[in-house]
Amino acid sequence: MKSTRENLSLEQMVEKLSAFLEGKKYLIVLDDIWDVGAWRCVQAAFPDNKHGSRVLLTTRNKEVAAEADPRSPPHQPRPLDDETSWELFLKRIGAKESDCSPTMRELGKQIVKICGGLPLAIVLLGGLLSTRDLSYEQWSRVFDCFRWQLKQDQTPCSQILDLSYNDLPHYLKPCFIYLSIFPEDCEIKTRRLIGLWLAEGLVRNRDNLTLEDVVEKYIEELTDRSLLQVTNRIDGKIKACQMHDLIRELAVSKGKDGNFFHICEDTESSPADEVKIRRYVAHSFNNFPSSVDILRSYVKFKENREQQDIALVNFLESGLKKKGFGLLRVLDLEGIYLDNHLSVAPKALGQLIYLRYLGLRHTDGFYFEFSLGNLKNLQTLDVRRSGIDISHQPIWQLLKLRHLFMDGPTRRRGNRRSTIVHPPASSNSSLNLEELRILCWLYIDHDTCIEDGLQKSTQLKELNLFGNLASQGESVIGWLTNLHRLEVLSLWASEGNCLDSLNFTNNKLLYRLHLQGKFAHKLLEAHEFPPNLTTLILNDCCFEEDPMPTLEKLHSLRSLELLRDAYWGEEMVCSSGNFRQLEILKISHIYVENWIVEEGAMPSLKLLELKWCERLKMMPELQHITTLLELKVGCCPLVTRIQKPDGEDWSKIQHIPSVIIIEE
Repeated sequence: MKSTRENLSLEQMVEKLSAFLEGKKYLIVLDDIWDVGAWRCVQAAFPDNKHGSRVLLTTRNKEVAAEADPRSPPHQPRPLDDETSWELFLKRIGAKESDCSPTMRELGKQIVKICGGLPLAIVLLGGLLSTRDLSYEQWSRVFDCFRWQLKQDQTPCSQILDLSYNDLPHYLKPCFIYLSIFPEDCEIKTRRLIGLWLAEGLVRNRDNLTLEDVVEKYIEELTDRSLLQVTNRIDGKIKACQMHDLIRELAVSKGKDGNFFHICEDTESSPADEVKIRRYVAHSFNNFPSSVDILRSYVKFKENREQQDIALVNFLESGLKKKGFGLLRVLDLEGIYLDNHLSVAPKALGQLIYLRYLGLRHTDGFYFEFSLGNLKNLQTLDVRRSGIDISHQPIWQLLKLRHLFMDGPTRRRGNRRSTIVHPPASSNSSLNLEELRILCWLYIDHDTCIEDGLQKSTQLKELNLFGNLASQGESVIGWLTNLHRLEVLSLWASEGNCLDSLNFTNNKLLYRLHLQGKFAHKLLEAHEFPPNLTTLILNDCCFEEDPMPTLEKLHSLRSLELLRDAYWGEEMVCSSGNFRQLEILKISHIYVENWIVEEGAMPSLKLLELKWCERLKMMPELQHITTLLELKVGCCPLVTRIQKPDGEDWSKIQHIPSVIIIEE
């Protein structure tokens, strides 16, 4: 089923899903259905078509289970037995039983027994002890804390939650609490968290790390302690995470106890006038704080695209007219919806001189005419998927800007493309954004200020450029050469052969590279690629020579994608003994007829995806790749050839545990 960005009502989504599933045999898994009403809302989406389909749901509410299937008793998971609990605990702390002395084993099993067989409690406990030395003394201290808290009539899970929080270093406690501003089950994007934590002043300098690196370390620490769950990891880095609902409840309670924030839920009224709120988090649509004099942060979350946010704009205008919001550091309005009726942001927003974070991502029908120039402390500006063009804004005045997110080539609306131009001569200013760390997506044309401008931004960690790169080819290459801290780079070229002299040997930290367009007559030589490259995406490059003899020499490469028109040739060869680290290979929309995979090639491959390779005559010899766990094939004649058991290529893929046919 293709994803959609339509603004559908719940009834329309149910109807659409039901139509998609009609006639199919399906297995649907629903996690954590919280009440009977929620189940009744989605139940109609699953047609009983007599094809043996099943719906599996989990819930903590017995009424939901009875409603879902009154004919059979629900399965109630039992607590883990002592031995399984001990095995889970050892796995979480990364130890073997042989690593523990007899006295430690005895003590450890006593500690684990207190968890009552609850997996969450055991995992949290393991996360806590994983930060300590593997010693009897350290475990004994934890056990003593347990026994003290047991006397306070706490349940095992709540006492471990409290212990996990109290054990946090002082610098992590406010960061942990801050995570609870995100709604329950919300996926938390690392990028967004970086900007918010920096704006709130929650991040300290550490060694020689950038502040962005420190945030990533904080997230890793919370993950190691099992207080966060990773939902998306790319190239070894956490890109998104989530909080277990019980852990989030702990963070919310700590935040309320310390007046750290006020979270306004859907059914809640506005806080009383006498409550002095520093951080206001809106999960509802129409409730607003009555006092904004000392407000430091206003963050709005919204998933319902049916309801408009005109009231929010009115609230901002009213507060600004009263000279409120004077201390505001964070204004995050991501996802506000105005039904495509353009609404001009209050001009007084341009006077919020302490503002550090301005989030306007996905703000339909919202634009501003005020100047950003007065926002001298702004660190993060996010206007992705908003249609907002900042080309004529005095960006050169934002000397503290660290993160600038704009609409990219596949996201822009109409002809709006944002670039950064030279300051007018009358301003006697120059472009000097030395603090810039992330720049996505910058449109390149003749007016883009690279020479004597962006070339001074040498501390960039992530850079995405698109447009007419040919107009400033040598300037772009010179700029890239000096980006010694660069880790992620995307270049989308609209003109051909614009960067023939491209060379990444100076970019020693660059691990992810995406090249789209006809950059050069031929592929770079292997030694011209970044020396530590792990992920490479080639798209629309139209290379006429087989790229594999070059790419297989990139010894650190773990993920490779050859997408639409990346290669125009008819034959492709992966030779024996090469691509030794490659784990993911995705190929789509190329013209190869004969693909040869020699025995001994790609010995670490785990995922292979082939789509729209309509000329490929047969599946390559994959039977020698014993590490291959998943094969995805779609929209090409190979689908017929790999059918079990009579397909001509079945013998080549029968050892693969998961074979998925992609329907598009």
